[in-house]
Amino acid sequence: MSSLSMTTMAQDVTPEINSLNQKLAALPPDTNRVIALDALANSYFNRSASLSRQYALEAAILARRLGYQRGEAQAYYRIGTIFRTEGNFPLATQYILKSLKIRETLKYKSDLGQSYLALGHIAWDGEGNNKKAMIYLEKGLALIRAAGDSSALPIAYNHIGLMHKDAGNLKKAISYIRQVANLVEHQPVEKHNLPGAYYNNLSKIALQQKQYQTAFYWVGRAIDINRRFGNLLSLTFSLENAARTHAAVGHRAIADSLFTQSLRLARQLKSDGRVRSIYQSMSETYEWTGDLRQALIFHKKYMIKSDSVLNERTSNWPTCKPSTKPRKKKLTFSNSIYKTPPIGA
Repeated sequence: MSSLSMTTMAQDVTPEINSLNQKLAALPPDTNRVIALDALANSYFNRSASLSRQYALEAAILARRLGYQRGEAQAYYRIGTIFRTEGNFPLATQYILKSLKIRETLKYKSDLGQSYLALGHIAWDGEGNNKKAMIYLEKGLALIRAAGDSSALPIAYNHIGLMHKDAGNLKKAISYIRQVANLVEHQPVEKHNLPGAYYNNLSKIALQQKQYQTAFYWVGRAIDINRRFGNLLSLTFSLENAARTHAAVGHRAIADSLFTQSLRLARQLKSDGRVRSIYQSMSETYEWTGDLRQALIFHKKYMIKSDSVLNERTSNWPTCKPSTKPRKKKLTFSNSIYKTPPIGA
């Protein structure tokens, strides 16, 4: 049985995770066990970063001991993407490059493409270097297309679409992210890890265009999917974006409540990077709604958390010891405003 099994039993798990744990318990220390560990790491990606990282680390150690290079590279890639999601870009880069070094010797085009996409996301989100990011993203997209790997196309289109959004090219952004939405619409939702994130990004673009009805529609779909399938990390983004949208149309009390829910969930997930970015979002939101006092309060919280995260990044990565106590508190809020059909969606 996996060393994480007792911790896992204490978590609110899905039937898929239960099935993978049962399979893992019966597997010897071979390549199939490495694959199962990676599948569990992927299943926990949006539910518990610490558990996801520990399963991936266990997969890396076993794969290295077996000489299973493809599994080892996949495990490093998984650890890198977890650090990237948490906002720890130096460690994310370190593990993605470690994965890429192995993958370049194996020459699996789809695997290489995913590594370059991850580097592109880091260059864009972590470094603010759009030129470097686009080079990586285009290289990754070309490799994925050459491999015929349609499952990785949503990730590529999403990253490129977000870059165009930040550059103010909203038509191009919508074009790419709508392709993402169309691709995931034709897949069972539970088979794809990020549909809520894609819908949330469409909502962000609509908000930027001041198309509030459309923004509510897409963020409502994001919240529904993330809650239904337990994508808790993605849910923090959806709640945050819903708060910004409500603030934009003058629903201050609802916005405050949604920001609070997003923060509470981010803290439960022990994601300091998300807490920091939510503080920043709250500061910006209160500033453009005219509440400068609240904007200053949350800007100070953001700066304090930024210093804390920076200090953590400069230290060694500690051993993760997630709590074994189950979380009983559930989030509740009205979804009624999200039922309005989209304008031009």
